Amino acid sequence: MVVKNMMQKLTEQEKISKDILIQLFEETYNAGALCCRNAPGYPVLSSKGSLPAVLGYDTEESLLKDNVLFVDLVFDEDKDSVLKVMEKAVAENSSFSIEFRCHGRDGMPVPLCGAVVYLKNTGHILLSFIKTDETIWDRIFRLLPCGICRVAVDNVFTIMQANEIYYDIYGYTSADAAAAGFTNEKFIIHPDDFESVRHEVGHCLELMDSPTFEIEHRVIMRDQSTGWVLVKGYIDKAGGECCLNCVLLDISDRKKAEEELRISEEQNRIAFLSTENHMDIYNVKTHVLEHPYDDGDDERPNRLENVPYSVIAAGQVEGDSIRDYMQLFDSISKGNPEGRYTIQMAARDGGAFGWYEIKYRLIFDKSGSPERAILSYKDVTSQREKSLAYEKWSRFFEQQKASSLGYYEYNLTKNLYAGSEESLLNTLPGHIQSFTEAVGYYLEHCVYEEDRKKYLQFYSRDRLLSAYYSGTKTDYIEYRRIRDGNVIFWAAGTVQLISDPYTEDVRAFILVQDIDDKMQRRIRMKNQIEVDSLTTLFNRGTAVKKITAGLADKETGCRSMLAMLDIDHFKGINDAYGHQFGDRVLGDVGKVLSSMTGAHDVFGRMGGDEFILFLTGIPSADAAEKRLLDIISSLNIEYDNPDTTVSVSIGAVYPCGSLTFETLYSEADAALYESKKGGRNRFGIRHRAF
Repeated sequence: MVVKNMMQKLTEQEKISKDILIQLFEETYNAGALCCRNAPGYPVLSSKGSLPAVLGYDTEESLLKDNVLFVDLVFDEDKDSVLKVMEKAVAENSSFSIEFRCHGRDGMPVPLCGAVVYLKNTGHILLSFIKTDETIWDRIFRLLPCGICRVAVDNVFTIMQANEIYYDIYGYTSADAAAAGFTNEKFIIHPDDFESVRHEVGHCLELMDSPTFEIEHRVIMRDQSTGWVLVKGYIDKAGGECCLNCVLLDISDRKKAEEELRISEEQNRIAFLSTENHMDIYNVKTHVLEHPYDDGDDERPNRLENVPYSVIAAGQVEGDSIRDYMQLFDSISKGNPEGRYTIQMAARDGGAFGWYEIKYRLIFDKSGSPERAILSYKDVTSQREKSLAYEKWSRFFEQQKASSLGYYEYNLTKNLYAGSEESLLNTLPGHIQSFTEAVGYYLEHCVYEEDRKKYLQFYSRDRLLSAYYSGTKTDYIEYRRIRDGNVIFWAAGTVQLISDPYTEDVRAFILVQDIDDKMQRRIRMKNQIEVDSLTTLFNRGTAVKKITAGLADKETGCRSMLAMLDIDHFKGINDAYGHQFGDRVLGDVGKVLSSMTGAHDVFGRMGGDEFILFLTGIPSADAAEKRLLDIISSLNIEYDNPDTTVSVSIGAVYPCGSLTFETLYSEADAALYESKKGGRNRFGIRHRAF
């Protein structure tokens, strides 16, 4: 538009002098202008404006002093293109935009852009310019928000020019690319795609039906991952040299989504045709086996690598089936489109081994190579296993009758009871017919009161059915029962849940056994581990563990107190009356403290005559002091033989709050020291704010 407006002005003033025309150029381009004669080399007649200064000359005269030719001012590499524009302006008596580099006075190139106009009436050529720091291509490369490059049509597509976005697509900067040798397209195009890209470009060059082309191909990113680009290009043959002006878009995400969609559609199609219980997807190239759906009770990882070898090494395949399992994956690798194998292997929920029919179908990539296999699993041992299990457990429970308290069989599905005539304990009344009624009867007549809630929850019909359908086949409970004469003893209930092989009803075999001797031994062993034998209080390790657990409860901590207690002058008692009497004193202190222990209190012997007390449920500082006073008073023990009195001193911290056991122990110990220093047979307490 600028050139057009200028030409209209020139047409209106055909007879004006060249100086006025140059002035007109200056007004249009507000920079500098040259007037040249239409002769070889285009001699420069005059120069106006800032052009001499732009080129580094002091004055117009210094620029023109040697009868300079315009062509000598032009940078060598740009001369051919500039001369073509000049010749075209003269031949067509028209105006054209022009962009080139001039030699500055210091020899460095100076980029200029402007217009060329041929004045036929005078035979002169006018050129007006402004200085620019970048070429038209530079500006295009900088401003367009996509990857752009110009490449030569040679064997490797040498990169002539590219913007930063182009390099960024591949994870490089222009500097990084140069350092890495990334100077041509062959460096970045995937090796498997390079020949097809060359063929496509060559085909376009031969036909030239359209100067534009479009190609999608894979590329190697800087991190060596594979990506995809869309290349839209223009075949440029200007100036006799052929190059490709290209715009690139990163379409990796689109290609990934397309491939995932394709595979997903194929998977869904195969799954629709399948009626098996489970499905896996096997990647033929990476040997990874993935389970696409979360079954909840599936204990096997959803992703397994190095299959089939890792599965066999983990002991998931029964020995006699290993060969068939290997043949299954060998068939997949060879590209057999489908297959079927029967394998004995571990259940997905981590249960016993079973027989599974495994069918697979292959998905092939575009080149026809096997890419993924869809494996479906069907448990074909169900009926056989049900029958074998039913017979097995029937025989087992039959054998256990003689040594059991009772043996019962129930149909949980129909809520029916089949009475056991040989039951050794609490035969059911005849009016009780259902499983739930039987549970209620035993709960009321046989189960110790404190264990009734646990017993009722365990033998809930809904819970047992839910457990069976969730994969649980065996369950166990320990609880206390009542014998004749209200004797409490420990019993165990073993429940085996089995599907009836003929009706599919869930049946429960229940065996009740007397485990009182075993439980009493366990309790005694636990006491030996946790209890101080001399005082019957907790030993040091157990006391610290239980107190630490209690402090973890914030509510308990806010209403609890930690106290340290020791016996006054205990060393003197030992020295005066002997260690046997000293042990008697320790035992008596333990008995008194045991009688004063609350439901959630923890009393323990730390060693020697030192005791630790963790008292809970204390609502106030006054209540804390009252508890300590009661303990002090109760432990004023008088002896007749020998004639002596024993007392204790206590140091305490209240409330415990969120302090750690170590901090509380240290503060209570310090309070104990202050208490003993103040005269013994007393307590000291450190009060902390709630």
